[in-house]
Formats: sequence, C-alpha cells, structure tokens
Amino acid sequence: MMKFFSVLTVCYSVFYILFFTADMTQALTEKQLTARDWLKQGILMGKKGNFDQAIECFDRSLEINPRLDKTYQNRGIAWTKKGNYKRALADFDMALEINPRNTTATYYKRIALDNLKKKAPADQPHEELDFDDWFARGVAFSQNNEFQKAVTALSVAIDISPLSAKAYRERGIAWDKKGEYRKAIEDYGKVLEIHPQESRIYCYRGVAKDKLGELDQAIEDYNQALSINPKYYEAYTYRGIAWFKKGDFNQAIEDYNTALSINPESDEAFSYRGLAWFKKGDPDKALMDYNKAILINPNSAKALNFRSLAWGEKGDLKRAVKDINTALIINPELPQEIKEEKILSGVRSSKVPASSNEKLSADEWVSIGISKFDQGEYEDALRNFNQALSINKLHPEALIYRGTIWNQKEKYNEAIADLNKVLSILPRSYPANIQLGIAWEGKKDHTRALDYFNKAIQENPNSPEAYTSRGMVWAEKDDPDRAMRDYDQALTINPLYAEALTQRGILWGKMGDLDKAVADYNKALAINRGEEVEEPPAAIDGVGDEDASGEGSIQAKSAFNSGIALGKKGDLDNAINQFTQALEIDPTFAKAYFNRGLILNRKGSYVQAIADFNKAIEIKPQYDRAYVERGVAWNKLNDYEQAIADFNQAINLFPRSADAYFNRGFSYQKKDNPEQALRDFNKAISINTRYTEAYNRRGIILNQNG
Repeated sequence: MMKFFSVLTVCYSVFYILFFTADMTQALTEKQLTARDWLKQGILMGKKGNFDQAIECFDRSLEINPRLDKTYQNRGIAWTKKGNYKRALADFDMALEINPRNTTATYYKRIALDNLKKKAPADQPHEELDFDDWFARGVAFSQNNEFQKAVTALSVAIDISPLSAKAYRERGIAWDKKGEYRKAIEDYGKVLEIHPQESRIYCYRGVAKDKLGELDQAIEDYNQALSINPKYYEAYTYRGIAWFKKGDFNQAIEDYNTALSINPESDEAFSYRGLAWFKKGDPDKALMDYNKAILINPNSAKALNFRSLAWGEKGDLKRAVKDINTALIINPELPQEIKEEKILSGVRSSKVPASSNEKLSADEWVSIGISKFDQGEYEDALRNFNQALSINKLHPEALIYRGTIWNQKEKYNEAIADLNKVLSILPRSYPANIQLGIAWEGKKDHTRALDYFNKAIQENPNSPEAYTSRGMVWAEKDDPDRAMRDYDQALTINPLYAEALTQRGILWGKMGDLDKAVADYNKALAINRGEEVEEPPAAIDGVGDEDASGEGSIQAKSAFNSGIALGKKGDLDNAINQFTQALEIDPTFAKAYFNRGLILNRKGSYVQAIADFNKAIEIKPQYDRAYVERGVAWNKLNDYEQAIADFNQAINLFPRSADAYFNRGFSYQKKDNPEQALRDFNKAISINTRYTEAYNRRGIILNQNG
C-alpha cells in the first residue's frame, strides 16, 4: 500500500495510546484533564451561542493549562462573535505562538483584522491599521520560513508602533530562526523593557544565549523565567540542557526531573535526561528514558538517535543501526546538538550507514522518499525515488510514487511512462491504474481515463478515490447523472471522503441546487478542519473561474468551492473570507487569487483587485482571464494604456476571448479612438453573437459617427 510507512506509524501510535498509556493515566495530572474538560464545555457553550459562558470556560481552562492552543483559538472565535476583535487577535496570536501550524487560528485572525479595520472610527490614524497589516505579514512570512521577509515586515511594524512588544517578540523569533542570535537577544530585551514579567521571553533569550555558548547568562535568563512562572516546564528543560553542556549532569537531571513532574508527557525532557544518564555511564537508565520519549513521540529523531548511542555502548549494533537509520529517514539533517553526539566511533564508522548515501539500498531510498512524500516535501521525495530507481530501475513503489508526483506537477507524459512500467510488472496494480487514469484525464483523453478508472475499481471496488475520480471524468463529459452516481457511491463507501463531497458540491452548483452544494462544501470543510466551534457562513461571486480541479489541496478546494456557490447568492464579504482561507491553506492557488480579485473589482477595491490578479499571473503566467480582469480594473482606474496592454496579452494567449476584445474596445472608446473600438466590438460579436453589451457599444459609436 502506498501509505504503508505512515500507516505503520499511525497504528503504532494508536497501540500506544490504547494500551501503554493505560498504565500512565494516573501520571497525568488532574489539572491537564480538567483543562481539556473546560475547553470542551466552552465549545459546547459556543455552539449554543452562549459566548460569555464559553469565554468563562476557556478562561478556566487556561488558568489550569496555559499551553493549549485550541483554547486560545476558540476563545478568540468567541471574542470575534462578540465583536471584540482586539481581544480575539490577542488570543489568536497566543494560539499561533504555541502552535504556528494552527491554520484555523490564522484564518480567524485574518477575519478579526478585517473586521477591526471596518470597525475603526473615521478619525483613527491610518498608521494603526497599517501596523496590523505589517505585523500579520511578518508573522505569516515567519511561519513560511521566509525569515528575511518576516524581519523586513516586522521592522516596518515597529517603525509604526515603536512600543509594540509583540512586534519585537516576533522579530526576535525571526532573527533567532535566521541564526542571528545577537539581534534576537536585542529584540527580546526590548520586549522585556516593555513587559518585564514575560517569562517566555526570558526563556527565548536564554535559548539564544545558549546557542552563542553563553551558558551562564542563559541560565540566568532561565532562572528569571522560573521566578516568574515556577510551572514553566520548558524553562526547566532548557536550563537542564545548559547544565548538561557545562558538564554538570546531576544538576541537568534534577531540572529534567522537575520538568517531567510538571509535564510527564514531555518527550524532550525524557530524551535529554536519557542523554545525561548516558553521559554518567548508565546506558540502562538512558534506554528507559529514550523508550518513554519514543512512546510519547514515535517520530522523535532526537530520541531515536540518542537511543542508538546507548545500543552502541551496550554492543547491540543491530538495534543501533536500526535506530540511527530510522532517525535519518525522519530527519536526514539532524540538529547540530545531535550530530555532536557520536555513536562509538567503531560502531558508526564501520557498521552504521548513517547519512552515507551510497550505502543505502533501493528499498531504503524508497522508505525515505515515502516519509518525505507523506510530509508534502515532494521535491525531496522525487530525488529519493530517483536514487532508488538508479539502483533498481523497475522498483514498483518508486515508480508509482514518482508517477504520482509527476501527475501533481502536471507532467503527464512522464507519469504515464513510469506507471506503464509498473503495469508491465504488476498488471493488476490498483495505484498504478488510478494514477494512469489521472494522467490521461490531465491530457483530456476521457476515454483512456475512464478505462483506467474502471480497472482501478475492478481491482479495488471499495475505493472512494476511484469512484470520485471516475465521477470527475463523467462530469467533464457533461454526464451529470453518471457523475452523481459515482460520487454517491464513493460516499456510500466512506461518508467522510472530503474530495467526493467537494466534487459533488461542484456538480450540485452546476445543476443549480445551491443549498445542496453549500451543504456538501461545508461538510467537506468540517471534515478537513476537524473544527469543533461552528464556522461562519462563507460565500463568493459565481461569475468567476469555478473549476479548481487542477489546483489546491482538498481543504483549499473545499473553501474555494464553498465560496463559489455562496457567492452566487451575493454575499461578497464572506466570499472574500472563503478565498482568503483557501489562500492561507495553499498560497499557490491561482484561481483563488483570481476569484477574490473579481469580488474586489465588484466592490470597487480596484487596487486590491489588481494585486490579486498580479499574484494569479505570477503563479500561472498563461492565465488569460486574469489579464482580462486586471485590464478591467485598470479601466476602472482610468488607466487605459495599462488596460489595453493587459487585453493585448489576453488576446495573445487566447485569440477567441470575446471579453478581451470587448473590454479593449471600451478602452479605445474612452481614449477617443472610435475606429479601433468599433473593430474590437465587431470582433467580440463575431466570436459571441449574443454579446449584448458589445452590440450596445457598437450602436453608440455608429450613432455618434453617423
């Protein structure tokens, strides 16, 4: 199966949760359980519309455990519902600090920022609004690992608001991630000048000093953090690391013990305590700690690598090799502090393949590639599968995965070549057949696509993916009845298959049943987000580019399509929110930029619309409709030269674009060039004989010129 390794990981994790943690339940503090109980109670209150009671519940949860990002997220949503956007923003910031990948918090933060702008009084200085924009941009850049851009944006925010602690904090984090620790320390110091009781900032600054080798100063910062918050288990862990680096292993173990008494599920504390035991010459105690760390987090490359040290010390080379190779599969570039810890030189140099690429087998390269594929790192995965195929050119898994990546990159000929090789070895391969169907559908060969999807269904009649894919071909062939039957069958097999819901929603929309379309889109969104608090209604203009089948993740497409359907009902503001959500999930979603630009055009926000069309064109340079609509925006701004340039480009890309000719004619008419305008209106009518507005404009010119 294509997801074999990830499935193993999931199964292992489930086994641990169901069986091993039964013995550890008593070790969990009542506070942690109660915090989650308050969170659930708050969510229930929110669903009932009792937002004040919900906020009280979330407050209780955070008093017990201030590190639950979901609690901040949901309290922020409750504040948003009450119209208190400043408090909402503060909560979303905290949620994102704890978990930078919390896309729900990112989405609602953008909504809160937008609403805060609308709510701002007319005499409010423009700079205050600008600060929020620059700050949000900086945080977004940082989360996308674009640290220099983050620093630049946050520096502008600081120029606007020199006393903003959160801007200095986020810029400090960006400097830290860039490896510029002195600058990070300086920014953390600025935060502490403004808010001297911020324990986490002392901890952040301590980590930066640790990285510079200033261990005594780092320990002073950790001490200060703990004097403010004695339950700050991360500070104990980091202080333990500093003691470890100073060679004081007993003091390090004491700090790790304290961290684990506060949070008995900290795999980091177990990992580093194990390393301290190892340094003290007790590999058995070290192994006990590493095992606990790995049970808590089976994907901890750090714990696996540390454990390989202990196995090597005990002479168990087979286990040492297995652990270090697994660690390298999870993270081929282990952090520096791990690299400094060598397995006994004879073990690593003579027995352990480590990172020496030439010693890996084809199967090992495939394993690494699958791990990267499951993490969405497709370029790295592609290189790994290429390595595997250089060793074994007919490795079926490598060919299937590489073919899948070619499909994602729309390199259908390469995909077909790889997948045909698979069928020459395994004629009944389900994944090869379904990927071949996708490739041929990408080439618009519906007949061959249907043939391969039929074969995939024959091999795996319980595959919702195969029925959904075949349904998409029927929809493309304008056979909605067959398409609907396939989507229904997919959802009979798996009622929670989001892609089938999304595609069925598209079909309902095309059939004019917008309520059913919205219901399917919303269900798909709920499945993908797993969000417990009720979502606000979404929406979008229905005149846009509705076919997103070739772009975006399932979650992004669900937001996109929900917006398309609801936009047909004229709810433009929520439409923008939905497209914004799609873009936060997938910033390369060209059609989401295009459709958001359309709505902004309709709302009269022409400059913002142009910015969105610019992004769509940057991502997809052959996007003729984006050139047309950008030209329309230039027309609205009375910049007819720019508009004509865009319409010319659209016509170069698609010479049968009646809209491009019509709008270029309008530009020429505004520039007092009736002859050229008339030619363009005539051309638009020759392409589309029902183009009423072109007839009207042509009539105006003919009347004016006799």
